[in-house]
Amino acid sequence: AGLLLTVDGLTFVMSRIALLDIFQAAFTVMAVACLVADRDWFRHRLADHLRRSGQPDLGGRYGPLLLWRPWRWTAGVLFGLAIACKWNSVYALAAMGIMAVVYDITSRRTAGARRAGFRSVLIEAPIAFVSMVVTALVVYVATWWSWLATDGGWGRDYGARHPDDFWVRHLGDGLGSLMHYHKEILDFHTGDWIAQQTHVYESHPFQWLVMGRVIGIDAVYDIQPGVDGCSAEPGQTCVRIISGMGTPFLWWFAMAALIAGLAFWWLGRDWRFAVPLVAGLTVWAMWLPNADRPLFYFYAIMIIPFTATVLAMVLGKILGPAGGGRRRRRGALIVGAAMVVMVANFWFIYPVLTDQVITRQAYAWRLWFHSW
Repeated sequence: AGLLLTVDGLTFVMSRIALLDIFQAAFTVMAVACLVADRDWFRHRLADHLRRSGQPDLGGRYGPLLLWRPWRWTAGVLFGLAIACKWNSVYALAAMGIMAVVYDITSRRTAGARRAGFRSVLIEAPIAFVSMVVTALVVYVATWWSWLATDGGWGRDYGARHPDDFWVRHLGDGLGSLMHYHKEILDFHTGDWIAQQTHVYESHPFQWLVMGRVIGIDAVYDIQPGVDGCSAEPGQTCVRIISGMGTPFLWWFAMAALIAGLAFWWLGRDWRFAVPLVAGLTVWAMWLPNADRPLFYFYAIMIIPFTATVLAMVLGKILGPAGGGRRRRRGALIVGAAMVVMVANFWFIYPVLTDQVITRQAYAWRLWFHSW
């Protein structure tokens, strides 16, 4: 999956221009990885408990209550940082928090807790809420420290000017002013004004997974032959472009892999697909409530780490187990061919990811659809 991300055009461009979304994606991916590590850590602790007790399983008992879950606390910190980048990361926190509790239930049932495992909803869910949600809230507020500790920030004096405000009376000057600031931000992003705006590069979330509308980031047109290395024929011109586009074949293969991954999860009972599928679909679906206002393809940087993971897992299924003989060789040919196509595709679009001077004709070769 990491190799796939290195040859994805959108990931490459976003990592170079450092828009906020690349940091949101990084924190979210790390948080999800921490929850996967927490699942393994928890199962190992259950196994250690059984070894120490000399019992083959829990025998219908609930088992040990583990309050200290370091990976889960770390996930809370990372989710807080992701939410500090963009608020809609709270959807990822909610979805993965539910999945973490489901993991607790299934882990205890696997260890022999049987019906007692469902008590995790009442016992460990509140603990998970504290370790993840409360921790994320504390971290989020901490990211506003410089605003809270000074008096020159936007709206910082709201509490002093409105001492009778509900939040100011209950939270004090600083936090009350911060709550009012948040209300202003929320009103702006959910209000009628922004819903009525349009943008030439706006795209609907339903277009993102198939790259229906990519985004232009920088463009210089009409570069004359001989200028800045322009190799165009006389009468022709060159361009310099930074296009926020994914590697097309990678995204299209990933779209097909999502469908296959759902089949492996539901029909094949392969739980490993659950994590990237739930995370990926959550960070995609979280944009749907705001689809009535201008949205842009580069927001999909939150999606590609998870869809690339699903693609890597499906390619692993195609490759087959080691020592698989003829099946393994056929799988290796298919996977190898897919990798060659994706790497070659990245190489082909590289000039329009890196602001290189190319002819108008060379640029047109890379615009496969009018919407690009």
